[in-house]
Amino acid sequence: MLGLDGLTLLMRGLLLCAAGLGLGLWAYRGLRDLPVHASMLEVSELIYETCKTYLGTQGTFLVVLELFIGTIIVVYFGMLREMAAIKVVAILMSSVLGILGSFDRRLPSRRIHQGQHPARHDRENLHREFQESR
Repeated sequence: MLGLDGLTLLMRGLLLCAAGLGLGLWAYRGLRDLPVHASMLEVSELIYETCKTYLGTQGTFLVVLELFIGTIIVVYFGMLREMAAIKVVAILMSSVLGILGSFDRRLPSRRIHQGQHPARHDRENLHREFQESR
């Protein structure tokens, strides 16, 4: 593809992924260090806790679903099709990887303002900063 061998294409793709990761971490760090309003911190905590509860429920559902799918895979490929055990395990691992990908998509966003508390950025300070910026 594009006159490149597979290894070169793979390495360039990995470099692009590393650059994206670096950019994301840089943006995260800059955003994390910004001041936060006390009421916004409360809303953020509420959203985080709601997402955490949803994630637990979703995780339980996905585990039960994977057990059901795994049983079907073992019965179909292992018993009915009489495939080698290593191939059945490979199919099971692919299924688990797919379910983990589904779970990963539902992970709540990380708390951006970790370590910041309303006492650090209380209303009086925010009001004073606002007045000074006018």
